[in-house]
Amino acid sequence: PGDANSYVYVRRSYQDHVHYDRDVFFFDAATGEVLHHFVTEPVMTAQHFLIGFHIIQFDHWALRWLYFLAGLTGCILIGTGFIYWMEKRRKKHEELGMKSIKIVEMLTIGSVTGIIAATALFFVVNRILPLGFELGGIERSAVEVIAFYLFWIGTFAHAWVRRRRAWSDQLWATAVLSVAAVVLNALTTGGHMIQTAIDGQWNVFGMDALLLATAALCVVIARRLDRKAKAELVPPEKTTVPEKAPPVRAAVRPASRIAARPGGRSRTAVAGPPEGDGAATRTPAPIAPPPTAQQSDDT
Repeated sequence: PGDANSYVYVRRSYQDHVHYDRDVFFFDAATGEVLHHFVTEPVMTAQHFLIGFHIIQFDHWALRWLYFLAGLTGCILIGTGFIYWMEKRRKKHEELGMKSIKIVEMLTIGSVTGIIAATALFFVVNRILPLGFELGGIERSAVEVIAFYLFWIGTFAHAWVRRRRAWSDQLWATAVLSVAAVVLNALTTGGHMIQTAIDGQWNVFGMDALLLATAALCVVIARRLDRKAKAELVPPEKTTVPEKAPPVRAAVRPASRIAARPGGRSRTAVAGPPEGDGAATRTPAPIAPPPTAQQSDDT
């Protein structure tokens, strides 16, 4: 106001359509005269539709959530593909003494969990820095971006040092930072989740709910990884082979014995194997009776 060179900038809203419309008018602020009318060429229609679909400024909640879930599915495919490729080649590379698996592991961890943790930190820094904050001539918004990239680079270095333990560490960090972002938003703006739900600020409520859901998911996965790591550290129990029992020997019987019978006759019993051992038994030969008195006289 009060400036002869001032102008008014007017453009169409993006809420009722996906297309990123660049139909813009420039008016003279003093006279209302149309200074310029910018219209994109028809050949740019397809490109502007893709731009509009990317920035998601249209007011259609179902389509916006569907778009979010589709993007999240793509991220899951990328992350699982990284992990599958790495674990499939880990054993082979270690047997060959190759160091490349450590580089791939560092890049995978930093690209999957590291960028999520850095995003959570970005939200925390956004709530901590006051309005109008500057750092050495750098504006507040630029400081937030610098903090994001510095933390993200740090996750790669952390993954290089901690190796497989870095998965759990960065998941715990993401959980803590996500909860901290929700708490700081409530403290700095007064818009806690109950208040935002009452006021109908569903975009803020949804953001806080998504951060808490992310924190809960990170805690569940981190605990499973911690239990798995502890199980790998415990040495396996030694299994003792039971000693063989000494062979059972049969009781030794005398080779022969004289068994007296009534009538003055006796027989020689030939020892055999114990009963029930499955061995064949021999029948002792019959013993001739003693001569009678008549046979003695004849002789």
